[in-house]
Formats: sequence, C-alpha cells, structure tokens
Amino acid sequence: MAQISIGPGSFTGAAATVRVLLELIVTSQQLGEAVDINLDELFNAYSVFTIEQKDLTLGFTAHAVPPAAATNKAGGVILRPPDGNAETITLKGVTGDTGIALSKVGWTLLTFATAPPATIGLTTGAAIAGFRFIWF
Repeated sequence: MAQISIGPGSFTGAAATVRVLLELIVTSQQLGEAVDINLDELFNAYSVFTIEQKDLTLGFTAHAVPPAAATNKAGGVILRPPDGNAETITLKGVTGDTGIALSKVGWTLLTFATAPPATIGLTTGAAIAGFRFIWF
C-alpha cells in the first residue's frame, strides 16, 4: 500500500491539504500470482499532480496539456470519466483516425515515453460534464 500527501501548492487555489490513498492489488490467472505494480513510478518527487476537470463537447477535441505538466515533463495522465457516464470516449492521435475506445466509467492510465504530448485527443459520442485529467 502506498500513501502520498499532496500539499496545497499542488493545486491552484487549494486551501487545504489533500491526502490520496491508493491500494492496488492485481491478480493474474495466467501467471497464477499477484502482479507487483510500483506506485512510486507514478507518484514521486518529479510528479506534477495537476488535476483538471473539463466539460467535453460532442466530437473531437484536442485537450492541451497544462503548462505545469508540460514544463515539468509529466510522466503521464489518468483519464477519469464522471461516475455514471454513458457516452462513448475514444482516444485519438488526430481527428479521423480509428482511435482506441476507452471505458465509459473506468479510469484510463497513459504514461509517456519522454515529454508529454502537446495535446490529448478525445472524441465523445455526446457532451460529458465533469471529465477529469489527473496529471502526474
């Protein structure tokens, strides 16, 4: 179990300390054992811990990487649809490509090989209010 404290300086306008507690247990029937996932790779001294909540519009939108994530070379992003979302979400390289269908309600973790891209392209089947980008 990993436990990380995030101070007020990590969020614009935040007035209180936020504590994130993650417990990740993954088992694999193919391996017959638990798979060890090191959360320190996601949350470390270089992580940017920027959370954005956006309302997505119908169709393709290129979402700009926030300045803190771009400057500090974020290691990745967690895409978090709102609870109960029923609309389709597709990760795209550019508009017009087939893309990758994402879970309507589950979290999607993307990690970057080097620096983050300039934008994250998403296509939605309808408008989605309260979609979160959690940059680390």
